[in-house]
Amino acid sequence: MAPAGLLTCAGQRLSEAGRQTTVYRRTVDELEVEFSLEGPTCSRERRSEARVRLQDRLEGEP
Repeated sequence: MAPAGLLTCAGQRLSEAGRQTTVYRRTVDELEVEFSLEGPTCSRERRSEARVRLQDRLEGEP
């Protein structure tokens, strides 16, 4: 999903078990795929910077 531009790497954190995990953040709020006789079409709604900052605050990140 990262190569398609749907996720970005937000860094790494330690899990409760002490393992290092990679954290990804979504870059879209909505992804819609429609199938028709002419072929599939895809549309997406990008995630706004304001929404990203709000989630950062809710998660306790600086």
